[in-house]
Amino acid sequence: MLNPLTHLPKEAQKKDFHHVMEALKSWQVPNSSLLGEWALEKPSDDELQQELFANLLWLAKHPRLITIGAYGSGQFVWKHLNLAQDPAQALGHAYGLLAASVVPFLGDDDTLLVAPALRSEDSRSEAIIR
Repeated sequence: MLNPLTHLPKEAQKKDFHHVMEALKSWQVPNSSLLGEWALEKPSDDELQQELFANLLWLAKHPRLITIGAYGSGQFVWKHLNLAQDPAQALGHAYGLLAASVVPFLGDDDTLLVAPALRSEDSRSEAIIR
C-alpha cells in the first residue's frame, strides 16, 4: 500500500512498511488464528478492518488486475531454493516459480509485472557486491 492505513494501532503507525501485515497482527489474539474465510464485502464494525477490506475489495474487483502474493521467510527461501548458495539466484528462483504459476493463464495482450520486495541479505554478500 502506498500510504499507511489510518486506523492502525499506535505501535504499528511508527512503521512505514507492510501495513497489511500490521493490520493482521493487530487482530491476532493469543491462542487465536486469522485462518478462515473473510468476506471483503462484509467487514465488521472495526474501522481498520473496514479500511483494509475496502482496499482489498478494490483490488479484487479491478477488471484487469490480478494480484498474487507469496510470503516466506528468508530462511525458508534460502533452505529450499538456494541451489547455488547465491541469495540473488534463490530470490530469482522464487520469483520465477511465482510467475510460472500464472503464465499458462496469460493471453496475448496481457502483461505480467513482478514486483520484488526489499532484500535483506548482508550488504557484503556476493549478490549485493555484483
